[in-house]
Amino acid sequence: MKHVLTAAAMLAATTLTGASALAADLPARKLEPVVAAPMFTWTGFYVGVNAGVGFGGGDVSGFQPFVSNAPGIVSAEGGQWRVGNATAALSIGGQIGYNMQLSSRFVGGIETDLQYFNRSRNAGANASYNSIFWGVPSTAGVALRDSNSWFGSLRARLGVTPFNPNFMIYATGGLAYGRVGHALSYLRADNVPPVWTIAGASAVSSTRMGWTAGAGVEWAGLFSPNLSLKVEWLYTDLGATTQTDMHPIVLAGPAGLFAITQNRTQNDFHTVRAGVNYRFNWGAAPVVARY
Repeated sequence: MKHVLTAAAMLAATTLTGASALAADLPARKLEPVVAAPMFTWTGFYVGVNAGVGFGGGDVSGFQPFVSNAPGIVSAEGGQWRVGNATAALSIGGQIGYNMQLSSRFVGGIETDLQYFNRSRNAGANASYNSIFWGVPSTAGVALRDSNSWFGSLRARLGVTPFNPNFMIYATGGLAYGRVGHALSYLRADNVPPVWTIAGASAVSSTRMGWTAGAGVEWAGLFSPNLSLKVEWLYTDLGATTQTDMHPIVLAGPAGLFAITQNRTQNDFHTVRAGVNYRFNWGAAPVVARY
């Protein structure tokens, strides 16, 4: 019996040794790395288009500081006017920018845009004054026109993603520039003999610098991983333009009569616009888990 047990033990040991050797000869099974979905990031360049509406702002005020009622006589009669300018017009353009994911919640960036903005306003006003020379009250008629043809900006952006990494609320502000135009027509007639009329017109345009600030929201990945939609409000101030003109006599009366007018236009306006950006997502990278 003892010999039988010893033989059984030796057989079991031999079997286990052979199985171990056979397992060692089998090829090793290597697990493939698991590639997770890319982590979302705002980092990268983008280009886009936008469209919206712009509206003033743009109050116009003026006065006639001096009038010559007769040769060699210049008097300060007064006479002022003020016209609001809240007209609206289409704003359409494009933007280029770069975002940087500063942390899991904050995004910084810079953006430049250029807009077509054909806004204009025609208005009329009366300037009442008391003629020192004639000693009677009178009125001059003023026709005004101011316009914007285009504007652009270079702005910094700082955003926060409060509840979803794809949804950003941001503030923006920086340099603004644009083309503005102004025109004024002046007509004055004093019917105290000798009857005389002073009239004139002028128009100027210039490219002006100023500042802009606003806020917006942007949502990425709604329709495509590379597309984002945004809605934005901006206030733009290109400063005030002062226009001084001398208007000569045009009809009857003594020679050498003229009037001087000074017009001041505040070149500011608001824009509300929606846009779409194509984000290149060069900063995004997949997360790879290795085993």
